[in-house]
Amino acid sequence: MSKTQLIGDCLYGYVPGEERVCIENSVEQISAFIMNHRFDGQVKITKYLDIIEVQTVGQFIDQCDNKRFLNDELLPILVPMQSGEVEVPEFVPYVDVSYSVKNVRVVNEEGKHLLINIDFFDSMEETLVNDEVYDTEEELIAKYPKSISEKLAEHIVNAIPYERDEFIDEYVYDYCDVENAKDLLNISNESLMELWGTEDEKLESFTGVVKQKIHNMTFGELLAYTFKHNMNIRSIN
Repeated sequence: MSKTQLIGDCLYGYVPGEERVCIENSVEQISAFIMNHRFDGQVKITKYLDIIEVQTVGQFIDQCDNKRFLNDELLPILVPMQSGEVEVPEFVPYVDVSYSVKNVRVVNEEGKHLLINIDFFDSMEETLVNDEVYDTEEELIAKYPKSISEKLAEHIVNAIPYERDEFIDEYVYDYCDVENAKDLLNISNESLMELWGTEDEKLESFTGVVKQKIHNMTFGELLAYTFKHNMNIRSIN
């Protein structure tokens, strides 16, 4: 499946009365989502920051401001599905590895210690990392020193998610100081001072650089960064 001209690796799908799901950014999966929910009322497909890309009534498009995408990409695939000329493909919710807590130490029913990954987006799914089991947690840690405890994983998963822009504003105005900003941007004191000034223009330039850097970080990178600097903030979408 080829990626559409829309921004991002995935979009978000909203169906009345259901939790939102991730949709792979391909015209086939967008069409499959629309067709699979054609009897569920008004369906919305949005991109980052919940900006509407497509809104439907039944199986028909009610709103799509991007006319180039609508006419050149979506309708040529969707219309044959609507008319029954082609089979509707299976809709498979998109899983973004950015929303994965990896290498979590757990104990199975036999009392053995092993590793799992927790993938979550409004729900959780556990997958085994490998077939290895250990008699003690110490043995597991010795083999995988970067693994994390189940307690820490639960803290991460159960944290209240919020949008990345909300996190950026909170970071810039409440948590950004010389030390963690230097670490974030990986620059020297001199370069940081060059960016960080009291003049409005320089301050705007500095915050612009910081915001762009955070926008480009993965969820895992952001999470590691906030833990490293003991920031008392929630998890980030």
